[in-house]
Amino acid sequence: MRPDLSNRRHQPHAVIRKVSREPLLFFDSGASCSTVFTTKCLSDIHQHSALGVDKLVLQTNGGPIISEHVGTIEVLGIKAWHCPDGVANVVSMSELHREGCDMQLVTDDRNLPAFQVTFPTGVRCLFRQDLDSGMYVLNLNDVPRNLQYSFLSTVNERKL
Repeated sequence: MRPDLSNRRHQPHAVIRKVSREPLLFFDSGASCSTVFTTKCLSDIHQHSALGVDKLVLQTNGGPIISEHVGTIEVLGIKAWHCPDGVANVVSMSELHREGCDMQLVTDDRNLPAFQVTFPTGVRCLFRQDLDSGMYVLNLNDVPRNLQYSFLSTVNERKL
């Protein structure tokens, strides 16, 4: 039997489950690494083996999570651990800093605080404060795609 949490002020897990069909990333200043549970957010998922570390073991509020795979959050160009048993897609503020991202606390169009993050790829995103949970969230569907176009024109030499 689940405990009744209806009287709690903030219910992040309820928010996560409510919108779990959306590819959401939660901005976490306390996370030591970025973790993604849905494969919709990742590309190039592969076995991790670097510097003698072959797996990630995280102690979370929901219990331990173990992962041996990493992938790339393609629209942002950053690496994340693939944790299929996780409950949220989390990006670590400290890891973003190590990756060279520029982060600024700004005010969004709702006059609420938000984190504006500029990634090394040039993509700029706004992690907006969720009104139900107080957490900062980015919907990956809202990320502008950097489309690169190459225009080629040829000109035949004209003889006069």
